[in-house]
Amino acid sequence: MTKLRIAFVITRSDAVGGAQIHVRDLAGALHDQGHVVRVWVGGQGPFVELLRQRGVEVRSLRHLVAPIDPHHDLRAVLELRRELAAFA
Repeated sequence: MTKLRIAFVITRSDAVGGAQIHVRDLAGALHDQGHVVRVWVGGQGPFVELLRQRGVEVRSLRHLVAPIDPHHDLRAVLELRRELAAFA
């Protein structure tokens, strides 16, 4: 099996809802299959700990915030671009 590098990005880590549960389960299953998985999130909420419990590497992006804010959004794009380049 070819080992893949898989990136997930989700805006909020302060709430755990449907999107977070889906990313947690999918990222955890892919990690368990031997793939290199990393999740980037906004903030440092309880979702971060759920990912770490599954063994998934997680990084917080300082400027990835909700609601929409053009200043933070541009900085988040640049921050994520840098992170993804280092992950590739």
